[in-house]
Amino acid sequence: MTEPFLLDGGSSRRWVSVSEAAALEAKAGRPINKSSISRFIARNEDLPVRRDSQGRVKEVDYDALIRARGESLSVQDSRQVAEAPSAAPAGPAGSRKRALEEEKLELDLAERKGELLSKAAVTMAIEAMGVAFTQALERRRRTLATEVAGMNDVRQAEHVLKQADQKLLNNLVTELTKLAGGFTEDELAAA
Repeated sequence: MTEPFLLDGGSSRRWVSVSEAAALEAKAGRPINKSSISRFIARNEDLPVRRDSQGRVKEVDYDALIRARGESLSVQDSRQVAEAPSAAPAGPAGSRKRALEEEKLELDLAERKGELLSKAAVTMAIEAMGVAFTQALERRRRTLATEVAGMNDVRQAEHVLKQADQKLLNNLVTELTKLAGGFTEDELAAA
């Protein structure tokens, strides 16, 4: 198998097929299968690739692929080998990329555990909270209007209003807890 070197816009890149990349990695002592390379390319959209007319990856810049895999936390973890000094990202750009990759891994884990809500679900929950709060205020206004209308003592009216406020807030917390998925008492106390 020959290792192709092609000129692209005045810069020299080493374009290889996914199969050739897998063979070169195996030859270098880092065995990986073709499908793993394809998945890595799909997750790292900034890798330079050439695509065919159907949008499938035809060739990849091998040197860029090696650099990206060397900086990838998931690749390093899967190798279960002590990190070589050359595999560590250099400079602020490498550390920024590493931080973003760590954040992505945390989000992926949280998503698999079901700890994330979609933007649509959060929006719906906020809208439901607004509707519930508005309805509670309407009920409160009707109830208080009849109770306070006949009172002559301001302190007694303030006491009724304070109790109504407390009841409204308690009901709101209960409804929000239901919308949030039912936190336990310990979780609410810790929040």
